[in-house]
Amino acid sequence: MKTRKQFFILLLVAVSIFFGYATKPQSTKEELAEMYITKMSNDVVLTDSQKVEIKKCFIKYVTKIENAHKKSDKKEAFKAKQISTDEYQMSLDSILTANQRETIIQKNGERSGNNIDQKTK
Repeated sequence: MKTRKQFFILLLVAVSIFFGYATKPQSTKEELAEMYITKMSNDVVLTDSQKVEIKKCFIKYVTKIENAHKKSDKKEAFKAKQISTDEYQMSLDSILTANQRETIIQKNGERSGNNIDQKTK
C-alpha cells in the first residue's frame, strides 16, 4: 500500500513537471516590431513608408540590445544599452513628424498618469 502511494505521488510529480514547465515560444524580432508598429498606429496615423522605416530601426535596436545583454561587464552593457536607445530615439524622431511626436508623447503621458494637469492639482 505504501509503495503504491509513493508510486502515484511520484507519477503525479513527474506529470506536473512534464506538462507544467513547457517553454513558451519566444517572439521574433519581426513579430515584436509588428506589435510595436500596431501600438504606435493606434496613437497616430503612420504612412506605409514610415512603418517600413520604423520596423527596420526597431529590429536594429532590438539586435543591439540583445548584444548588449551578452556583454560580461555590467557597466559596459549599460552604456551600450543607453547608446542604442539614444540612437533609436534619434532615428525615430527623424522618421516621425513633429505633430506625430507630440501626439505620442501626450498619449504616453496619459497612459502613465504623468499628465501635467494631474501634477498641478
